[in-house]
Amino acid sequence: MAIRLAAHTMGIPHMTISEGARFIKEAGYDAIELICQDDYLCGLPENASKAVVSETARMVEDAGLRVSCLVPYVKAFNTLDAARGERVMDAASRAVDMAAELSANGMRVLTGEEVPEVDSSRCWDEMIERLRALAEYAHSSDIDLWLENHMDTQVYTASGMAALVAAIDHSRVGITYDPCNLVIMGERDNRAAFDVQVSQIRHVHLDDGRMKPEGGIVSTPLDDGEMPWRDWVRWLVEAGYDGYLTAEYVYRWTPEVLPPPEVALPAEAIAIREAVMSAGGTLAS
Repeated sequence: MAIRLAAHTMGIPHMTISEGARFIKEAGYDAIELICQDDYLCGLPENASKAVVSETARMVEDAGLRVSCLVPYVKAFNTLDAARGERVMDAASRAVDMAAELSANGMRVLTGEEVPEVDSSRCWDEMIERLRALAEYAHSSDIDLWLENHMDTQVYTASGMAALVAAIDHSRVGITYDPCNLVIMGERDNRAAFDVQVSQIRHVHLDDGRMKPEGGIVSTPLDDGEMPWRDWVRWLVEAGYDGYLTAEYVYRWTPEVLPPPEVALPAEAIAIREAVMSAGGTLAS
């Protein structure tokens, strides 16, 4: 079982996809994790034509990469508004079609909007039904759905995410493990958060930072913060993980506190490879 490295286009907001793919390859990565959102230079528009998606696939292939994951921002799978729910499913299905055209391994999924406690049970049920239907649709295109531990969603804890994946109960559905997000959201027992999800982890985001006394985080390159990311890699290797480790360099959101990606991303590729090897893991050749 071999681990591969990917870089998220969140880290290169000033590059086109073509420029970004070439840079990511030169920086030492095997794949590109591609944003799907309107008005983002290094990403696909939400309603990109088949011709645009095909051209994007060609550019990525020409750079010597593959698309590890497509990252749409569709979110309201838990809405109680039936008409809005239909629009959400249409948008998510289009994203699945794009992921298939890109020959991506999978697609990132956000687990609903934040909802009042009084609606939480009904919203939970709606989300399960919609995500199960989306998983069936994705199955026909050989695309996995990876539910991310993410802020500002209905389901954000490690135990809640594990319960949601179990409730959907579909072979195409797993977890995008983002341990830094879990720490930011208050889960400071890194090992417990890992253990409750480990059997469902299908994709991984790695980033680093320093916690602020008042809450929140100051993002840093890997090894410049206080996150035990090398432990996270070791636990994954020990568990037999053989998917992608993605450098989620958050330059899109905090360029004022981070070094340029041209400096940081090549160094992060080296650091992740060293962490995998030190843990006894195998890297894809």
